[in-house]
Amino acid sequence: MESACKVIIYQHQLIIENLTWNQIEQAIHELDGKTKTLVTLGAGDDCYMSIGGGESGKYLVKPYLK
Repeated sequence: MESACKVIIYQHQLIIENLTWNQIEQAIHELDGKTKTLVTLGAGDDCYMSIGGGESGKYLVKPYLK
């Protein structure tokens, strides 16, 4: 399993690696439910978590474990 955390912002198909917790928190706070709708945090192919939403401060969090 990789040790680097990847954040994927699907609205822009952007993959960023080796982020700080502040950068991860910022990406989540930028979710607005319209133009930025999903952030996925991963530590390899077997374990990741998606955070979606953001409109009106409402989020959906879904962990994925293989």
